[in-house]
Amino acid sequence: MLAILAKALIVTGLTLDIVGVCLLAYDALHGVGRHFWLSNLDKYLQDAARQRDVEIAIWERMKSRGSSEGYISRLKTETEQKYKASQDRIESRIRDWRYKYPKKVSILAFRGLLLAAIGFLLQIVGTILS
Repeated sequence: MLAILAKALIVTGLTLDIVGVCLLAYDALHGVGRHFWLSNLDKYLQDAARQRDVEIAIWERMKSRGSSEGYISRLKTETEQKYKASQDRIESRIRDWRYKYPKKVSILAFRGLLLAAIGFLLQIVGTILS
């Protein structure tokens, strides 16, 4: 019975070590992707601003060609609202990647370290009992 308990402790310890190491490696695997997505999101934000500027320039040309001021004003307001919605959505994602991601990685690394330490202790106890 004691031999089974010892083997169970060793296997459990090894399993916890593997899970702990995977948590510790999370940033190494996903950190590169973080930088890629941050650069893409910055480009998306710039593209949205350029799109807004192009649309407003088009509305201005329409005004100079005789369209009513009220109609042009409404089109400009709709364009600004559309841009503001896109800007808020993109900036929210940027904040997530820039500020929440490092905190998430720190928590995962701490948990991984804790699991690895517990796994190591279980292996020691299992080895002593065997």
